[in-house]
Amino acid sequence: MLTYFNDVHIKSLLQEATTSLYKITSKEDLAHFISHSVRVGACVLLHINGVSTDTIKFRLRWRSNAFKAYLRNVDALAEQHRNVLRNV
Repeated sequence: MLTYFNDVHIKSLLQEATTSLYKITSKEDLAHFISHSVRVGACVLLHINGVSTDTIKFRLRWRSNAFKAYLRNVDALAEQHRNVLRNV
């Protein structure tokens, strides 16, 4: 029988992993770990590694440019920015 992953499966797996790895058990804290977390994480990792915003939008099936809000100041992006400024 063919079975598909859906957001409920992903949410459950993420929350179980979070509880196991980080010992987070608060329902309020666990509520932050949802399938959207994976999509946002992939978006940021692709961007950090130089993938174009057009490709990110296409591959992760974003219908709008809302994903750009997640391309925020993570350590790797701050380091890239610093390196560019050093070469100016």
